[in-house]
This record gives sequence, C-alpha cells and structure tokens, in this order.
Amino acid sequence: MGAAHSRLLPERQSLSLTSLPENVLMEIFSRLPAHPAFLRCISLTCKEFHQIVVNPDFLRLFRAHHRDTPPLVGFIRNQSPRFLPTIGGAVVQYDPDRVVAGAGALELDDADWIVLGCRHGRVLLQCPERRYLLVVDPMVGRREYIDAPSWYRLRHSSTAVLICSPCHGDHGDCRSRPFRIVFVYFSVAFMTNISIYSSQTDQWVKFQTPRLPGPLPLPNPIDTSRPSILIGNVLYLFTIFTTVLCFNVDTQERHEIPQPPGNHYIERRAVLRVNTLLVAPRDASLGFLSVTSCYLKLWVSNFADGVHLQWTPRWFVSLDALVPLPEDIAEPTQMPKIRIIGHDEDGNVVYLWSLAGVFAIHLDEMQSHQVFSNYQLIHRVYPYKSFFLPPGIS
Repeated sequence: MGAAHSRLLPERQSLSLTSLPENVLMEIFSRLPAHPAFLRCISLTCKEFHQIVVNPDFLRLFRAHHRDTPPLVGFIRNQSPRFLPTIGGAVVQYDPDRVVAGAGALELDDADWIVLGCRHGRVLLQCPERRYLLVVDPMVGRREYIDAPSWYRLRHSSTAVLICSPCHGDHGDCRSRPFRIVFVYFSVAFMTNISIYSSQTDQWVKFQTPRLPGPLPLPNPIDTSRPSILIGNVLYLFTIFTTVLCFNVDTQERHEIPQPPGNHYIERRAVLRVNTLLVAPRDASLGFLSVTSCYLKLWVSNFADGVHLQWTPRWFVSLDALVPLPEDIAEPTQMPKIRIIGHDEDGNVVYLWSLAGVFAIHLDEMQSHQVFSNYQLIHRVYPYKSFFLPPGIS
C-alpha cells in the first residue's frame, strides 16, 4: 500500500536560484556581505547572475542596503607584498581568484612607487624621483599620471594628499568624479609651500606663504613622514616641531595650532613620533591620539568660529584592555613595542602593531579586534575600502 500510495504523489519540481524572478534575486544578492569578493563570485557563476550584479539599479540597491559604507578590501603598503587583502576584517592569504580584479595591480606595475594615501576608492602614489604622481583605481585598473608642479625642485622634501571634488558630500561614487591633489613641500629656507592640482583643469595653482608684519616667524616645515587628515574642507598636517598646520583647501587660508600640552617630549624623541596621530572623533572636529608606554590617550580640540582655543583631554585608556601587551613593554628600547601603523579617517579606526599582531581599534566605540598575526615589524599601512565594481567600468 505504501509503495502504491507513493507513486500517486505528484513529482516535486526541482527549484534553483536561476528560476527565481530577477527582482527576487536582486533582493537576495543585496543581502550578501559587502566585500567585493562575494559579488565577484556571483558574477562568475552564470550569465544571468552577471547581468544582475552589474546592473546599476542593483548596485544602488546593494550600497543602500549596506548604508553606503564600503567595506575594508585590504591594506596597501610600501612593503612586499604591496597588497594585503581582507575578508571579514581579517587579512587572508593572497589569491587572485578570491580577490577582486585589479586588487594586486599595484604590486605588479608600481613596485618602486611610494604610496602616499588612499581615499574613497582611489590611491595616490609618487615615483621615487618625485617627478610624477599617480592616481590609481585598483578595482578597475584606471591610472592617471600627473607631473609634479613645474616650480617644485626635487631637492625639496614633499608629500601630497588626494581629496574629492569640492562640495561633494556623497563619497559612494567619488572615483568617477573630479579630484584634487594638495601638494605640500618645503624649500631650502624651510618655508612650507602648497600647490593644488585639479583634474578638471589639469593645472596646478601655487599658493604663496603669506608674509606677516614684523620679524619673520620661525619656519615650521611639515613632517612628510606622517599622515595628514582631512576634516570637512580643512587639511591638518604635522610639522616637524610641535605644531599642526591647518590648511583650508577651498579658501586657501592657513594657520598653525599647538599640539596638546605634555606631548612635546614625544616630538623631541623621533623614535616615538610614529605613535601620535591626528584623528576625527565622532563628536569633535579634531582629535590628537598618542600611544605612550602602556596607554592610549585622546585629546580633542575646542574651536570657536573656526579658531582653535585649547586641547581638552577626552580619555586615558590602558592598552592592555584592548591589545595583548608584551611582558617587557615597560622596558626602554630603541623602537616602540606598540606602533600606530594606519588610520581609517572615515571609520575613525586606528591600526596598531605589536608582537602579538595587528589590531584595529575603533575609537568611537573603544572596541578592538585582531586583523592578523605577524611577528615581523609592520610599517605604515593604508586601508583601502571599496564596493564591487563591474569590470570595464569607465
């Protein structure tokens, strides 16, 4: 009876994803993790899936589902290998088939070029001779070579910062829009000079250092070895002394503010300069972070009508609550045993290296997680964040 009864049951129809309506597939795919590797795998599955994930309507839906917050794709650095891909916030072993197309292009073609920074899907590099700059979109392999300003002399120390087009609040599509480069250098007289390049005009504009009445001030050249931070339309850069240079990229106004009191001794010991950083706390316009011995300290700047008034201590945290510390952390050495190696200014995340590995510290939530284990010294890394982009995008 059982066998006869089973033969009377209707046969089940096999279901597959390809049989689902396109709008249903779009909703399903939009809930995949934001890392580009996932959509790339979907796009390689079949022609139908590929057409969906490269559809601009789907890409907008995908980004909206992830609140227009691009994920961390990896770290670009001036060491070998040049690119450390990440999935789920942790570094994975490099495998071109598992990572987005073009993610390893920097290592192949620009091994000698110096990475200066990453911002909103684009990377800025400088050639070893400092004659040229290069703006790269690693996700699609787009490259734009730019001559250094004609008035720049190669014997002068320099750095550069890539910024988005003015009045552009949504950074989801920055890579397809114009950009500017702020080129900062100091001359033989140690006076800081600033020039701005516009991709719209393909021209450099030079801004002279204003001459103040009375005796000339002591020169404060910028420290080209340390990262800057852009908050709104103001670029903040360390000088080699105890001040911070503030430059408004729209009005070209510039002034200097002192660093927080009590940190000047750090500046006198070059070995510890790597452990200070300018940050952008969620509820403050400018922050100053330092790692000294076993502690993490944060000051925030108080401004009134755009004028810096004073630094106020925000918090003082024991590092062992966030990062495993070496047993001999307090013993003096030539190099710090905890180093600041990177910073994500949009997410307000700082990356610390220690003998236990590399850790991400989320400054607003005061939470941490390990990015990878590495007992070798890691120098500066530049977090690279991006959504999936279809191959051949212009």
